[in-house]
Amino acid sequence: MLRGEAKVLRDSRRPPQDAFEAYLQGLILADGHVGEYATYLRLGPDGEEVLRALASHFNLAFKQYHTNQGRVQNTLYSSSWPSNWKWEILPLPHQLELSRLRGLLDGDGCITFYRNRLRKRYAQMYLATNRSETEDYIRQYFATIAQKLGVSLRPKWSEGADNTIKIFLRSQGDIRSLCRLLYADPAVSVRTKRERALEVLA
Repeated sequence: MLRGEAKVLRDSRRPPQDAFEAYLQGLILADGHVGEYATYLRLGPDGEEVLRALASHFNLAFKQYHTNQGRVQNTLYSSSWPSNWKWEILPLPHQLELSRLRGLLDGDGCITFYRNRLRKRYAQMYLATNRSETEDYIRQYFATIAQKLGVSLRPKWSEGADNTIKIFLRSQGDIRSLCRLLYADPAVSVRTKRERALEVLA
């Protein structure tokens, strides 16, 4: 592809067209970086499987390398992904919306478990974003789509000491509902998130 052709694709303002593109936009919203000539995705060890699947689907080169600190980084990039996917969340049909939300949660979401004082086990599920105003549109999107899906969030968002804002789901029922919607039969997902979601549903 010529650089001029790639620029036309990157400058196009269009929504994702299928489940893989919708999921990809969710990952880009969470972990993407838009450079001058390409959009990059960099994920740690847990992201290898899903980036390889995306590389195969889009016929792209998957790259893996080790940082100076010995950490594994998995990388995928393309000069043809629309650059507006990092900054603009256009309306999608229901099933594609679920794919995009799954991508966002696979990137910046968390599913954990804890026990209360009676040793009863509970699940927690939240989206973590940077505290800056530049990610406010992601928080508003998450709140809006959760409402559309009938999932309740805690009324007060939690501000962490690590410069993040965490948006928790309100109840165990809401967590199970969202896990069922997103992970019961996903076309593509991060394996560790999928396994924890299925553990919630077990």
